[in-house]
Amino acid sequence: MEWDGSHLRGNYSSSKVEQHDLSTDEAISRYREQLSTPAWQWVYGMMATYGLRNHECFRLDLTDFPVVRVLEATKTGMREVWPCYPEWSSAWSLDNVQLPPIDLDRSNEKIGHSVTRYLSPKLPFVPYDLRHAWAVRTLLFGWPVELSARQMGHSVEVHTRTYQRWINREKIQAVYDLLLNRRDCPKPPKIYDRN
Repeated sequence: MEWDGSHLRGNYSSSKVEQHDLSTDEAISRYREQLSTPAWQWVYGMMATYGLRNHECFRLDLTDFPVVRVLEATKTGMREVWPCYPEWSSAWSLDNVQLPPIDLDRSNEKIGHSVTRYLSPKLPFVPYDLRHAWAVRTLLFGWPVELSARQMGHSVEVHTRTYQRWINREKIQAVYDLLLNRRDCPKPPKIYDRN
């Protein structure tokens, strides 16, 4: 019986993304190890580490690895992306390109559907959640929203509208703590006592 992914089709829009709990980074790492095929582990690792769209894994230049260049054949044109968890890029040997047997002469949409069709039954979340988790992770790392949005290939407005739904109190507290504990955090002016 062939897997039917037709229910996953449609016109993607950031306004249509449903809010749900994203997997933790620990779970993301664990599920990668459960994939049995090295080529699919590589695709999954690229999506998780670089926040790539599923078809973009097949349209890359790794000349400047660990920075990857998404080529112009993709939805938003050429851009460079830095790893969020550089440790994943090296531990998972993401510089060793291993592509699953997918016909690369097909459209990006069809390549993306192939990725979704393979990974979805093996995961408790949709593969595109790896991209969403990357976006939220960059916030926790303290990356400026302008840099995250640019690396994802969209505007700050789209980035904020799409990903703010996953920024809960716990994540706000984590970023607050991160920023306050920086060595270069501004100090308050002298406090004068009225007495």
